[in-house]
Amino acid sequence: MENKIPIPIIRMNRTGCCSLILLLVSLMAPGCATSPSKESAPGLVPPVQQALRPAAQNSAASPVTPPPAVSPEVDSPKPVPVLLPPAGVPSSPPAPSETTSEAVSPQIRDRVAAGGAVVLRNVVLTEDVTWRGEILVEGDATVAPQATLTIEPGTYIRFRSAGEGQKSALLVQGRISAIGTADRPVVISGDFTPFLAGDWQGIVLLATEKNNLLEHCRIQGAEIGLEASFSRIVIRNVDFATCRTGASFHDSLVTITGGGARDCVAGVRLSDSEADIREANFSANGNAIIAVASSLAMEGATLFGNEQTALSAEKSRVRVRGSSFSVNGNGLKFNGCEGSVIANRILNNRAFGLEVASSRLKISSNDISGNGKVGLRVEGGRSMAWGNVFSGNTGYDIQNSGTEEFTAIGNWWGGIPDTDILSRIFGGSVRVLPPLRERPAAVPPVQPSPAVR
Repeated sequence: MENKIPIPIIRMNRTGCCSLILLLVSLMAPGCATSPSKESAPGLVPPVQQALRPAAQNSAASPVTPPPAVSPEVDSPKPVPVLLPPAGVPSSPPAPSETTSEAVSPQIRDRVAAGGAVVLRNVVLTEDVTWRGEILVEGDATVAPQATLTIEPGTYIRFRSAGEGQKSALLVQGRISAIGTADRPVVISGDFTPFLAGDWQGIVLLATEKNNLLEHCRIQGAEIGLEASFSRIVIRNVDFATCRTGASFHDSLVTITGGGARDCVAGVRLSDSEADIREANFSANGNAIIAVASSLAMEGATLFGNEQTALSAEKSRVRVRGSSFSVNGNGLKFNGCEGSVIANRILNNRAFGLEVASSRLKISSNDISGNGKVGLRVEGGRSMAWGNVFSGNTGYDIQNSGTEEFTAIGNWWGGIPDTDILSRIFGGSVRVLPPLRERPAAVPPVQPSPAVR
């Protein structure tokens, strides 16, 4: 008798075999079949999920190449030579079409177009900022009262007018600290080569009594290189060149050490200010220093080859010591002043060596020699001169243009006889006897005149 297998059982086995075969095929080639779900096959993960897993977990799966990492050296923004607040200030050099100007020489235009300078246009700096490299300011830059502008050694800053008849300027109401070095000075000028006086307005300090500092800088071609009002600043080894006025101070406190002014219409102007000037050089200016209603202390300065007057002061307190005034139009002029003029060289000026009017000055231990017209001219006041050298002045050694007697006893007249001393006096009464019999030791020794820088 034949054994018959129930058909329902056979069909069920065939179905199970088919299901097993399909499952094996899906395990061997998951891309050829529909991917099972997490719930139905927890060991199988779609390719995207494989790529997100750590390498140790994907080692058994097909390798998936991750996207290439971004190189910070290639795709990160390049550093620019100026650190600025992010809001409203360009962080990279502009396109060439934005920096060209017919007023700029081709050399400067090419350099800016090549990205060598950061261009700022009528910018207000409201946060602390550092400038370095090359900076081109179109229009004005303003340092807000709460901000500090720091300028690093070797920085070259040029100013360009933003409109017809408007001169570019740097206005500081906060604080400025521009510190260069002897071999890498900070240079600030207009945008023309060669530069001329008045190409740009200059640096303006307005009501900032913070620790403003300029050191080892060259400021050139400005209307007024530095103009400070109601401010305080220290200036060390700063040269003002070819400006209409090198530096002007109104109701301000300033200390100047080293540096100086050359080729300016006026080197330094003081009005209602207090200034301490030491070891500075002023040459080839119209007037080197002009002080009105100010307090001026000067020591170790050299004023040489200025066309008009080296030092002119009116209604001021002055203390001038150990300085040189030579080969100027006039050496020193004082009107309505008080103080002292001690141990200076006042030599070879074309007209007057020293002029004193309506002043009360102590004039002592100076060498007043070789001046073209008169060594010392006085008019009124209660000044006195003693311990000085008067010698070789072309016209007269002393001229009294007032009505009061002037006292000039105890001076040395170059060894001429006492009877000849009176011939060296012109005008009103001058009391000169007794004279000194030898050159005073306190008078500075004779030195050759410096050359114009």
